Amino acid sequence: MAVARDTITLDSALQDTLTIDTTPRDTSYVIVMDVPESPQLPTYHHGEERATSWLLLALLALFVTVAVRYRKNSKYISAIFKELTNVRERGNMLDNTVREVSFMMILNFVWALSAGILLYGAISGGGEDMVGAGMCVGCALVYEIAMTAAYLICGNVFSDARHARLWVRGFWAAQSLSAAVMFPMAVLLVCYPGNAAWGVAIGWIGYLIAKILYIWKGFRIFFTQMSSWVLFLYYLCSLEIVPVVITLYTACRLTGITL
Repeated sequence: MAVARDTITLDSALQDTLTIDTTPRDTSYVIVMDVPESPQLPTYHHGEERATSWLLLALLALFVTVAVRYRKNSKYISAIFKELTNVRERGNMLDNTVREVSFMMILNFVWALSAGILLYGAISGGGEDMVGAGMCVGCALVYEIAMTAAYLICGNVFSDARHARLWVRGFWAAQSLSAAVMFPMAVLLVCYPGNAAWGVAIGWIGYLIAKILYIWKGFRIFFTQMSSWVLFLYYLCSLEIVPVVITLYTACRLTGITL
């Protein structure tokens, strides 16, 4: 019969289809690993890598020096804080040891380096010219040396050598304590110059607080009468405001930045 033959033919075709579909395929599985995107690191122009390396090396060298010296005597910081707040000469001369003064000097170098980097960050808005940052470091170092001489001269003129030395040590102490805040912010600015505006602000706020404490110490040392208020205003303008303005102007001229 034709119908039976056609049915057999269809069944054979269906069986062949099932046979083909159930045949195991030669499939290979592989693992594909995508390379992660590289982090966005700061880019520098030609010649700036060397300047950045020198700044980081100087910061690291000073940090290691401070850490080694602090490890030998953990009371250095408390002694420096007393220098900032105390207005009387120490009764025991052994308290003011050579090691303590040398430790404070190292911290002052840390301040000069950190302040110069933060100064450049403040006037450039977080620029990446590390050569300009090096110029600002020089300005900060000159400022620190000049202010030491100015405080020493004014202290001897308006008082005596004993109070002048007390005043200068207070200045060194203020610089040393503020360096603890400014140093990490300077490292942040060097590593990520385009994203450290808040770090610059924190660093300078720390310095401002230490400066206010130092000004208060100077007021307690020299100004004991009501008529001294006029002299105090002269002091603020001549020794606390004008040198900062001159340093800022010099840094802008050296780096070619217009505020």
